[in-house]
Amino acid sequence: MVQGGVHPEYTPLCLRSVRTALPGAVILLSTWEGADCRGLDYDKLVQSRDPGAVYSDTEGRVLNNFNRQLVSTRAGLERVETPYCMKLRSDMLLLDSSFLRFFGRYDAVPPPYLENRILLLDFYTRNPRVLPVPFHPSDWLTFGRTADLRRYYDIPLQPEEERRWFSAHRKENTCFPTLLMRYAAEQYFCLGFLRAREPIRCENYYDASPENIRRTERFFAENLVVLDYGRQMNVRFQKRHPNYLGDRPNLLHHRDWRNLYRRYCRGDTSLFWRTYLFRCRMRRFVFVTLRRQALDFLGRVGLREGLRRLCEKMGRVRP
Repeated sequence: MVQGGVHPEYTPLCLRSVRTALPGAVILLSTWEGADCRGLDYDKLVQSRDPGAVYSDTEGRVLNNFNRQLVSTRAGLERVETPYCMKLRSDMLLLDSSFLRFFGRYDAVPPPYLENRILLLDFYTRNPRVLPVPFHPSDWLTFGRTADLRRYYDIPLQPEEERRWFSAHRKENTCFPTLLMRYAAEQYFCLGFLRAREPIRCENYYDASPENIRRTERFFAENLVVLDYGRQMNVRFQKRHPNYLGDRPNLLHHRDWRNLYRRYCRGDTSLFWRTYLFRCRMRRFVFVTLRRQALDFLGRVGLREGLRRLCEKMGRVRP
């Protein structure tokens, strides 16, 4: 299932890449009413009414498209008739099917809430021991049993109050300083799924208490398999390189995920786990603490926004 708005350049290439990488797959395009879908290579088309979006930051630069993603994803999953499904953004390329070798590989320890673990990307699955943002698995793509994906996305739309939460509530953390949402979109998916099954206390996107860090890690280990962009999961984001803002060090990569799996599913407390904890502390100091201090300084002298725009321009993918 290819999900999202139709872009005149990116979406045709996305659909073509899926046809090449998965030649026997049924391609379902889930997009909006009125989208120009002429000439696109799909087998099924689902068009939903666009629920709209609001700005998710104080600078009016980034739209909160969460409800759009949820509406089109659920509408598409309702029409999927195959036992397995990938939800893929309409501006990405799927370059091969090698990711399939990871499906079911770790399910000797069964996931508690799913039939099989869901495969997803390291971009942007945040490592809460590095960046204090818990319950933040990537939403760029997901692959698994169709029934499991339906369970994961079976959550209510994000209410208006939470979409602009920090317009009315004090923010006590400078992580994502301009964000208005109570939770990032990825967190809203994850917390919505979990809260339907167990009590979770997470007040906002930066509530990285020791308990929330442990529960995040346990959820990742027990229910997901995190695959590295361009390696275990050979995909490409067409708009720009995903690391254009230098976020790679604060993500949870496949090697990190394996440490979580050994710890929470196999009970490992060996040198591997202690080494992992040490690496996380170092990454947090170098790539989060020092970086935040540098960005705060650039903000005070009026250079932060200019640097962000330069990084975004340099990160754009050339055809």
